Amino acid sequence: MNRKLSSCIGYFLLVFVFLITACSSMAETKQAPLSEFDLVEPGVLTIGADAAYPPHTYLDADTKQLVGLDVDLANEIGERLGLEVKFVTIEWKGIIPALQAKRFDIITAEMNITEERKSTVDFSDVVFTSGHVLVVRSDNTDIHKPEDLTGRIVLVPIGTTEEQEAKKYTENVKTYSLLSECFRELQLGRGDAIIVELSVASEYIKKSGGALKVVSGPWTETQSAFAFRKDTASIKLREAINKTLSEMRSDGTYDLILSHWIVKVEQ
Repeated sequence: MNRKLSSCIGYFLLVFVFLITACSSMAETKQAPLSEFDLVEPGVLTIGADAAYPPHTYLDADTKQLVGLDVDLANEIGERLGLEVKFVTIEWKGIIPALQAKRFDIITAEMNITEERKSTVDFSDVVFTSGHVLVVRSDNTDIHKPEDLTGRIVLVPIGTTEEQEAKKYTENVKTYSLLSECFRELQLGRGDAIIVELSVASEYIKKSGGALKVVSGPWTETQSAFAFRKDTASIKLREAINKTLSEMRSDGTYDLILSHWIVKVEQ
């Protein structure tokens, strides 16, 4: 009797140890995605964004939530990678220093790829292609192309490719922390034109209620992408995001998100 009891106890002990080991292994497998990438916060893809750049990233007037093309793309990428997505909003001029200081893992895909920026950050594959256009008040009849900006006051966000482009045509360049400030100042008559990407102009033209118009077609081609720190730890994350973007293009998800946010502007 004692021998049978001992055998039963031994059997149940073996089963118990097996179950504990299996559960432990399953837990480790489940938690694997959390340690797959070297992130600011384990299991969370933290993204730096300028919250005043529609239709890419901006605060919804009603919900006060961050919305836009880049937000939807990032949320889809995070879901496919098994990561929670969190946004940190910051003014554009400080976004690269904040990335380097590890306040977030990546910058939203609103950042244009330039040789100068390549020296400080790494980029994903191209996410979006656009181009610069001119926006003026609707009663303006003198400005039709970039060459007409000579001697004019051009309003642009500081630290942007738009600022660099404006300086090619005029010495009178006024910079602001936010793009929305540029549009407000233009409507108040404190400048003559704004250089901005066509995709972004659409939202502001719509909100102006006919007060503003686009007067030139794109004379440049801009390519934007997600930006990463230039370190070894970011390589695996960049490769994973590139792979996910490719899958989203192949299965139609990218085009679906794009068509929801991008509106054509009459020129």
